[in-house]
Amino acid sequence: MIPTVNTDQVVSHTARVAGGRRLRWFFPVFSGVLLAVLVVGFAPSFFLRGHITITPPSRLAALAQRLASGDLPLYLIAHGVALTAWYVLVFAQTCLVAAGRTDLHRRLGIAGIGVAILIVPISALVIARGVPRLLPIEAAMRTPVAARQAMSGLIASDVAALVVFCVLVGVALRTRHHRRDIHKRCMIASCFAIYGPALSRFEIFYGLRPPFFTLPAVLLLGLAVYDIATLRRIHRSTFWTAVVAPVVWFCFMETLIFSGAAGAVVDTFR
Repeated sequence: MIPTVNTDQVVSHTARVAGGRRLRWFFPVFSGVLLAVLVVGFAPSFFLRGHITITPPSRLAALAQRLASGDLPLYLIAHGVALTAWYVLVFAQTCLVAAGRTDLHRRLGIAGIGVAILIVPISALVIARGVPRLLPIEAAMRTPVAARQAMSGLIASDVAALVVFCVLVGVALRTRHHRRDIHKRCMIASCFAIYGPALSRFEIFYGLRPPFFTLPAVLLLGLAVYDIATLRRIHRSTFWTAVVAPVVWFCFMETLIFSGAAGAVVDTFR
Protein backbone atom coordinates (compact mmCIF):
# COMPACT_ATOMS: atom_id res chain seq x y z
CA MET A 1 0.00 0.00 0.00
CA ILE A 2 1.43 3.40 -0.96
CA PRO A 3 1.56 5.80 2.02
CA THR A 4 -0.22 9.10 1.55
CA VAL A 5 1.26 12.45 2.32
CA ASN A 6 -0.71 15.39 3.66
CA THR A 7 0.36 18.08 1.22
CA ASP A 8 -1.22 20.84 3.30
CA GLN A 9 1.02 19.96 6.25
CA VAL A 10 4.08 19.79 4.02
CA VAL A 11 3.35 23.19 2.49
CA SER A 12 2.63 24.68 5.92
CA HIS A 13 5.86 23.29 7.38
CA THR A 14 7.86 24.54 4.38
CA ALA A 15 6.35 28.00 4.75
CA ARG A 16 7.20 28.08 8.46
CA VAL A 17 10.78 27.02 7.82
CA ALA A 18 11.24 29.54 5.01
CA GLY A 19 9.62 32.30 7.05
CA GLY A 20 11.74 31.46 10.06
CA ARG A 21 14.90 31.68 7.99
CA ARG A 22 13.91 35.01 6.48
CA LEU A 23 13.05 36.48 9.88
CA ARG A 24 15.70 34.82 12.02
CA TRP A 25 17.04 38.29 12.88
CA PHE A 26 13.62 39.63 13.87
CA PHE A 27 14.11 39.11 17.61
CA PRO A 28 17.67 40.54 17.62
CA VAL A 29 16.42 43.66 15.84
CA PHE A 30 13.38 43.90 18.12
CA SER A 31 15.43 43.58 21.32
CA GLY A 32 18.15 45.82 19.88
CA VAL A 33 15.66 48.62 19.33
CA LEU A 34 14.43 48.21 22.91
CA LEU A 35 18.00 48.51 24.18
CA ALA A 36 18.66 51.59 22.05
CA VAL A 37 15.49 53.34 23.26
CA LEU A 38 16.43 52.48 26.85
CA VAL A 39 19.85 54.10 26.43
CA VAL A 40 18.38 57.25 24.88
CA GLY A 41 15.70 57.54 27.57
CA PHE A 42 18.11 57.20 30.46
CA ALA A 43 21.00 59.08 28.84
CA PRO A 44 20.45 62.36 30.74
CA SER A 45 19.98 60.73 34.15
CA PHE A 46 22.24 57.68 33.95
CA PHE A 47 24.36 56.80 30.91
CA LEU A 48 25.49 60.36 30.09
CA ARG A 49 24.71 61.95 33.43
CA GLY A 50 26.45 65.31 33.70
CA HIS A 51 27.64 65.16 30.08
CA ILE A 52 24.46 66.05 28.19
CA THR A 53 22.45 69.28 28.15
CA ILE A 54 18.68 69.06 27.81
CA THR A 55 15.79 71.53 27.85
CA PRO A 56 12.90 69.72 29.49
CA PRO A 57 9.29 71.00 29.46
CA SER A 58 8.83 73.81 31.98
CA ARG A 59 6.23 71.95 34.00
CA LEU A 60 8.65 69.06 34.46
CA ALA A 61 11.83 71.10 34.83
CA ALA A 62 12.11 70.52 38.58
CA LEU A 63 11.67 66.77 38.21
CA ALA A 64 14.14 66.59 35.32
CA GLN A 65 16.66 68.65 37.28
CA ARG A 66 16.29 66.35 40.29
CA LEU A 67 16.72 63.21 38.20
CA ALA A 68 19.68 64.43 36.15
CA SER A 69 21.77 66.34 38.70
CA GLY A 70 23.76 65.47 41.79
CA ASP A 71 25.41 62.22 42.74
CA LEU A 72 23.52 59.00 42.13
CA PRO A 73 22.95 56.86 45.23
CA LEU A 74 24.57 53.43 45.10
CA TYR A 75 21.24 51.62 45.01
CA LEU A 76 20.18 53.55 41.88
CA ILE A 77 23.49 52.74 40.19
CA ALA A 78 22.97 49.06 41.02
CA HIS A 79 19.42 49.26 39.68
CA GLY A 80 20.53 50.88 36.44
CA VAL A 81 23.31 48.35 35.92
CA ALA A 82 21.02 45.38 36.62
CA LEU A 83 18.26 46.54 34.28
CA THR A 84 20.71 47.45 31.53
CA ALA A 85 22.34 44.04 31.92
CA TRP A 86 18.94 42.40 31.42
CA TYR A 87 18.30 44.19 28.12
CA VAL A 88 21.85 43.54 26.95
CA LEU A 89 21.51 39.84 27.82
CA VAL A 90 18.20 39.51 25.99
CA PHE A 91 19.72 41.20 22.94
CA ALA A 92 22.81 38.99 23.10
CA GLN A 93 20.71 35.84 23.55
CA THR A 94 18.55 36.58 20.52
CA CYS A 95 21.68 37.26 18.45
CA LEU A 96 23.22 33.95 19.51
CA VAL A 97 20.10 32.00 18.55
CA ALA A 98 19.88 33.77 15.19
CA ALA A 99 23.54 32.93 14.57
CA GLY A 100 22.96 29.28 15.48
CA ARG A 101 25.09 29.39 18.65
CA THR A 102 22.59 27.72 20.92
CA ASP A 103 25.45 26.28 22.99
CA LEU A 104 26.56 29.77 24.05
CA HIS A 105 22.92 30.78 24.40
CA ARG A 106 22.38 28.10 27.06
CA ARG A 107 25.53 29.08 28.95
CA LEU A 108 24.68 32.76 28.95
CA GLY A 109 21.20 31.88 30.15
CA ILE A 110 22.65 31.05 33.57
CA ALA A 111 23.82 34.66 33.89
CA GLY A 112 20.37 35.79 32.82
CA ILE A 113 18.79 33.90 35.71
CA GLY A 114 21.13 35.63 38.13
CA VAL A 115 20.34 39.08 36.72
CA ALA A 116 16.58 38.43 36.86
CA ILE A 117 16.88 37.42 40.51
CA LEU A 118 18.85 40.57 41.33
CA ILE A 119 16.33 42.84 39.62
CA VAL A 120 13.52 41.96 42.03
CA PRO A 121 15.01 43.09 45.39
CA ILE A 122 16.86 46.02 43.85
CA SER A 123 13.67 47.25 42.15
CA ALA A 124 11.72 46.85 45.40
CA LEU A 125 14.32 49.00 47.17
CA VAL A 126 14.11 51.66 44.43
CA ILE A 127 10.32 51.74 44.75
CA ALA A 128 10.50 52.25 48.52
CA ARG A 129 13.29 54.85 48.37
CA GLY A 130 11.54 56.67 45.56
CA VAL A 131 8.90 57.99 47.96
CA PRO A 132 11.13 60.37 49.97
CA ARG A 133 13.11 61.20 46.83
CA LEU A 134 10.21 62.15 44.55
CA LEU A 135 7.35 63.07 46.88
CA PRO A 136 8.75 66.58 47.63
CA ILE A 137 8.86 67.33 43.90
CA GLU A 138 5.30 66.10 43.42
CA ALA A 139 4.21 68.21 46.40
CA ALA A 140 5.78 71.31 44.82
CA MET A 141 3.75 70.81 41.63
CA ARG A 142 0.47 69.61 43.15
CA THR A 143 -1.65 69.85 46.27
CA PRO A 144 -0.60 67.49 49.12
CA VAL A 145 -3.53 65.17 48.37
CA ALA A 146 -2.78 65.09 44.64
CA ALA A 147 0.93 64.49 45.32
CA ARG A 148 0.11 61.51 47.53
CA GLN A 149 -2.25 60.11 44.90
CA ALA A 150 0.39 60.52 42.19
CA MET A 151 2.99 58.69 44.26
CA SER A 152 0.49 55.95 45.08
CA GLY A 153 -0.19 55.45 41.39
CA LEU A 154 3.51 55.35 40.58
CA ILE A 155 4.22 52.77 43.27
CA ALA A 156 1.24 50.62 42.28
CA SER A 157 2.32 50.71 38.63
CA ASP A 158 5.91 49.75 39.43
CA VAL A 159 4.92 46.93 41.79
CA ALA A 160 2.43 45.52 39.27
CA ALA A 161 5.04 45.71 36.52
CA LEU A 162 7.56 43.87 38.69
CA VAL A 163 5.03 41.10 39.38
CA VAL A 164 4.26 40.69 35.66
CA PHE A 165 8.00 40.66 34.92
CA CYS A 166 8.53 37.82 37.42
CA VAL A 167 5.67 35.79 35.92
CA LEU A 168 6.92 36.21 32.35
CA VAL A 169 10.50 35.33 33.28
CA GLY A 170 9.27 32.31 35.23
CA VAL A 171 7.28 31.05 32.25
CA ALA A 172 10.25 31.68 29.96
CA LEU A 173 12.55 29.65 32.20
CA ARG A 174 10.07 26.81 32.51
CA THR A 175 9.60 26.54 28.73
CA ARG A 176 13.20 27.15 27.64
CA HIS A 177 13.81 23.50 26.65
CA HIS A 178 10.54 22.08 25.35
CA ARG A 179 8.63 25.18 24.15
CA ARG A 180 11.13 27.59 22.67
CA ASP A 181 8.34 29.37 20.79
CA ILE A 182 6.81 30.42 24.12
CA HIS A 183 10.22 31.01 25.70
CA LYS A 184 11.37 33.68 23.25
CA ARG A 185 8.07 35.53 23.26
CA CYS A 186 7.99 35.67 27.06
CA MET A 187 11.58 36.93 27.18
CA ILE A 188 10.73 39.80 24.83
CA ALA A 189 7.54 40.52 26.76
CA SER A 190 9.50 40.65 30.04
CA CYS A 191 11.44 43.58 28.60
CA PHE A 192 8.19 45.39 27.90
CA ALA A 193 6.88 44.69 31.40
CA ILE A 194 9.50 46.91 33.05
CA TYR A 195 9.85 49.41 30.21
CA GLY A 196 7.56 52.09 31.63
CA PRO A 197 10.30 54.13 33.37
CA ALA A 198 12.30 54.31 30.12
CA LEU A 199 9.33 55.77 28.23
CA SER A 200 8.50 58.16 31.07
CA ARG A 201 11.99 59.70 30.67
CA PHE A 202 11.06 60.71 27.13
CA GLU A 203 8.30 62.89 28.54
CA ILE A 204 10.40 64.22 31.43
CA PHE A 205 13.53 65.04 29.44
CA TYR A 206 12.36 65.40 25.82
CA GLY A 207 8.72 66.42 26.13
CA LEU A 208 7.51 63.36 24.23
CA ARG A 209 4.55 61.67 25.87
CA PRO A 210 3.68 58.23 24.46
CA PRO A 211 -0.05 57.44 24.50
CA PHE A 212 -1.45 54.99 27.04
CA PHE A 213 -0.92 51.31 26.17
CA THR A 214 1.88 52.12 23.73
CA LEU A 215 3.94 49.18 24.99
CA PRO A 216 1.27 46.46 24.58
CA ALA A 217 0.40 47.80 21.13
CA VAL A 218 4.03 47.72 19.96
CA LEU A 219 4.56 44.25 21.43
CA LEU A 220 1.36 42.91 19.85
CA LEU A 221 2.10 44.44 16.47
CA GLY A 222 5.68 43.20 16.40
CA LEU A 223 4.92 39.64 17.45
CA ALA A 224 1.82 39.49 15.23
CA VAL A 225 3.89 40.41 12.17
CA TYR A 226 6.42 37.73 13.06
CA ASP A 227 3.71 35.12 13.71
CA ILE A 228 1.88 35.73 10.46
CA ALA A 229 5.11 35.69 8.45
CA THR A 230 6.34 32.44 10.00
CA LEU A 231 3.21 30.59 11.17
CA ARG A 232 0.43 32.10 9.02
CA ARG A 233 -1.46 32.72 12.26
CA ILE A 234 -1.17 34.50 15.63
CA HIS A 235 0.63 32.38 18.20
CA ARG A 236 -1.40 31.94 21.39
CA SER A 237 1.50 33.10 23.58
CA THR A 238 1.50 36.36 21.61
CA PHE A 239 -2.05 36.92 22.78
CA TRP A 240 -1.18 36.09 26.38
CA THR A 241 1.93 38.25 26.56
CA ALA A 242 0.67 41.24 24.58
CA VAL A 243 -2.99 41.33 25.64
CA VAL A 244 -3.61 39.40 28.86
CA ALA A 245 -0.42 40.46 30.67
CA PRO A 246 -1.16 44.21 30.33
CA VAL A 247 -4.73 43.61 31.53
CA VAL A 248 -3.38 41.75 34.58
CA TRP A 249 -0.94 44.60 35.22
CA PHE A 250 -3.71 47.19 35.03
CA CYS A 251 -6.09 45.24 37.29
CA PHE A 252 -3.37 44.55 39.86
CA MET A 253 -2.31 48.20 39.83
CA GLU A 254 -5.87 49.42 40.35
CA THR A 255 -6.31 46.91 43.18
CA LEU A 256 -3.23 48.27 44.95
CA ILE A 257 -4.53 51.81 44.57
CA PHE A 258 -8.15 51.31 45.61
CA SER A 259 -7.29 48.92 48.43
CA GLY A 260 -5.08 51.57 49.98
CA ALA A 261 -1.99 49.35 49.87
CA ALA A 262 -0.04 51.77 47.65
CA GLY A 263 -1.03 54.71 49.82
CA ALA A 264 0.13 52.83 52.92
CA VAL A 265 3.56 52.41 51.31
CA VAL A 266 3.71 56.16 50.66
CA ASP A 267 2.80 56.93 54.28
CA THR A 268 5.36 54.43 55.56
CA PHE A 269 8.34 55.65 53.55
CA ARG A 270 7.56 59.37 53.14
